[in-house]
Amino acid sequence: MNVMQKSHSDMEIKSKLWIEVDGEPVFGRGRRFLLQAIDKYGSINQAAKEINISYRRA
Repeated sequence: MNVMQKSHSDMEIKSKLWIEVDGEPVFGRGRRFLLQAIDKYGSINQAAKEINISYRRA
């Protein structure tokens, strides 16, 4: 009898982290992506286009 064992090497631990002030999120994944894109392109407008949000929202 052959018993297949699932390897645990493909297990991952993941979490999400954000910062709230008075119950309102002020920093999370979306803002991190925006700041990284601004750093990469040197432009809020180009960063907003890259991550598919409006300039106004950025």
